[in-house]
Amino acid sequence: MKSGCFSIVIDTSSGNSKGHYLQFSIDVFESYERTKRAAVFFTSNQTLRDLYQTKKFEYVVLHFANRDLGIDLFSKVDSFISARANSSSRATHLLILRGKDVSEESRDILGKLLLNNSNLHIEVLVNVSGIISCTNEASSEQRVIDNFTKLGRRVCFLAWDIRAPSYLGVQNIRFLPEPKSAMPRKTYSSSKIIGFYGKLSFERGLFDLLLSVFFNPNLYYRICGYGFNRNHLYRSRNFISMRRTPFLGLLSLALNYLVQLALLSSRVSFEERYFSDEREMSSDMQLCSAVFFSCSRSPYSSGLVYQSLASGIPVVWNPGNSAMDNVLGEAFPFGRIKRSDLFRYNRLFKLVKEVEDVTTVPVFDYDIFDHVLSQCPLG
Repeated sequence: MKSGCFSIVIDTSSGNSKGHYLQFSIDVFESYERTKRAAVFFTSNQTLRDLYQTKKFEYVVLHFANRDLGIDLFSKVDSFISARANSSSRATHLLILRGKDVSEESRDILGKLLLNNSNLHIEVLVNVSGIISCTNEASSEQRVIDNFTKLGRRVCFLAWDIRAPSYLGVQNIRFLPEPKSAMPRKTYSSSKIIGFYGKLSFERGLFDLLLSVFFNPNLYYRICGYGFNRNHLYRSRNFISMRRTPFLGLLSLALNYLVQLALLSSRVSFEERYFSDEREMSSDMQLCSAVFFSCSRSPYSSGLVYQSLASGIPVVWNPGNSAMDNVLGEAFPFGRIKRSDLFRYNRLFKLVKEVEDVTTVPVFDYDIFDHVLSQCPLG
């Protein structure tokens, strides 16, 4: 880290965000304290505020913006930086977590701050996986990057996608790994159980996994997550609307309800649940022989996959043009399975049986995470 660099972090998560969003904010918060780097942290998240009040922090100062009282997070940052500019000439690194949550009004505030403070540099965490993978998410991701790029040359980016630094479409971008602590596995099941966690959606591969129930009579399934929608478990790629493509619409609905017959099987445990933290999710994962993740539908990185490997749980995955394909291809190639093999008799069962005893370790530890955050990208 360059000497004299002072850090300000803006956590744009909502006041009641939880799960992966909250854990990432905590990871960043504790990284500064762990590496003894002074930072001021702005947030509207009550859980982070509670954490700050219950633990002793020597290097991080937290400023809480209560949105219920009409306090704007970026206006509070504006006041702080403006006041500090009159008393210090040190270079300031402003790190914004989750650029997609920043409004146009807030970007205007940032633009004025850059104009009035020549020593201010901004780094923004953005999504680029949709762009790199050429998916439907690409346009909205590009719009976020373009909006921040308009602020000038003193803006750069972070991304969770390991492919990001080699992607020429975005300049000044670095890869930020998702760290996980190793959690020794304590639970082993006598049955072969494949787990599915996180968002219960077509994009994450739930439709394919439920369909595989009919082809793997010796395999048990444990499904725990959030966001389940019975009407959108499957949708044809060519479906536009019921008016323009009625046949594809009816076909999608029929397949939706047909595959949900798998939920009636005694071999399938299904629960809509949002885990309070990653430790709780890790304990539940350890009831499984392996965890399933589809790289063919979603272009994004997955914290739950990293957590699974850190918890000693193998990952069974099918390949695709996504951030996780690149990671799993290096970290756990043993769990790779073609999508078509999910629907071959007992093929998934046999793979789960093969990989359940393979040792797994965290892909990225906190030393790597701390090192990336400590690199102040000024100049």
